[in-house]
Amino acid sequence: MFIIVIIIVNNLGKMQGYLQLWQGYISRWSKYYFRIHEELLIYGPNPQEIEGRVHLKVTQIITKIDEPVSLIINTGTDIINTGTETLYLKAYSIDEKVKWYKKLKDTQKMV
Repeated sequence: MFIIVIIIVNNLGKMQGYLQLWQGYISRWSKYYFRIHEELLIYGPNPQEIEGRVHLKVTQIITKIDEPVSLIINTGTDIINTGTETLYLKAYSIDEKVKWYKKLKDTQKMV
């Protein structure tokens, strides 16, 4: 099985591509399309559908040494149109995770 991952990065605080989102014990990990636009992390099942938005200004972005492809986005509040306080994400490679982490942190600094 081959997975093609497309990541688009530019210098304007934007990035987009597919990551895996933890959906719970029934659905488990699902492929979701994420994009950074200005101070928002926007996500949905595909580029045309938006299921949630996270304001990066008020989030905590966490990585764990023992989980090399995982990212945790903690919004700290349940009010931000995500329906959850924490998003558990997995990249398809360590390199991809590092790119997302750096772009998310850089975007936080710009806001």
